[in-house]
Amino acid sequence: MDAQLDRAPVGYVVLDKEWNVLEVNRTFLEMTGFRSPPGKVREMLTVSGWVYFQTFFMPAIELHGRVKEMEISMRSSDGRMPALLSAAEAGGCYECAILPMPVRGQYEEEILQAKREAERVRLETEQANTHLVGLVQKIENKQAELIELTEQFREMASTDPLTGLANRRAFEKHMEALNDITFAVIALDIDHFKQVNDTFGHDIGDQVLRRVAAVLEDVMVETGSTEGIRLFPARIGGEEFSIIAETASEKTAESVAESIRKRTAGAGEPVPVTLSAGVALRLNGENTTVLLKRADEALYRSKREGRNRVTVVS
Repeated sequence: MDAQLDRAPVGYVVLDKEWNVLEVNRTFLEMTGFRSPPGKVREMLTVSGWVYFQTFFMPAIELHGRVKEMEISMRSSDGRMPALLSAAEAGGCYECAILPMPVRGQYEEEILQAKREAERVRLETEQANTHLVGLVQKIENKQAELIELTEQFREMASTDPLTGLANRRAFEKHMEALNDITFAVIALDIDHFKQVNDTFGHDIGDQVLRRVAAVLEDVMVETGSTEGIRLFPARIGGEEFSIIAETASEKTAESVAESIRKRTAGAGEPVPVTLSAGVALRLNGENTTVLLKRADEALYRSKREGRNRVTVVS
């Protein structure tokens, strides 16, 4: 790291996509009071900050490639440090800029203390029996809300809101969990999708994305019942989709991709579209990053050779 960046007036942190801390500047260490760089991003954050980071920051950065001025609660030598976090994806990593907000944090703490005192006074003026009954009911309601919110946050963190398919984060997590299981990756991309948006508008474009997602889900159900193959479809971003075909052979994965291609081309609603696909079977001990790259290369070959086709790489 060059001296100018090391002494920049904001904290600078580089994260990999496993949320390991790769690099920090001196300003970050000084503002937090850390003696050495943390190993994981969760070590930088308070408990509430880590929950907020997983719920909102991770899906946002993975979907959009950047996050602007997200409030986050960080650990510091004084205990807690409110800060603004901005980040962008670059070279396979996330570069983060951190700006502390100590004055605002102090005001928030004073307001919180005042609210606590007012609540204490109110509770002391209520009759003991009424208070007890109300408190029990309130706790039960809050517990139910918390359970519901937790489920919603978990779904939000792993689901694409437009199509209902898994998102990129859930796709990569599922793939990493397969370990030594044989599987294939099918990379899919809607042909000339930008022209659909430009010609018919984004509402029609969204309908096309949902229609393709429905095709993927239909094929997933049919393949599971007839072939015994489990498919895990996901929307990676934009007009890009991917499928993990567990325990599938190269031939079976190609057949799945071809079925999706034909159904998409034959649907015709709301507007006719086609898609291109690339298929790659995981080789023994192959890194998932390399596997995804091979599937993408097969997809690009389908694009180069005229689109609306399936290409398999060995």
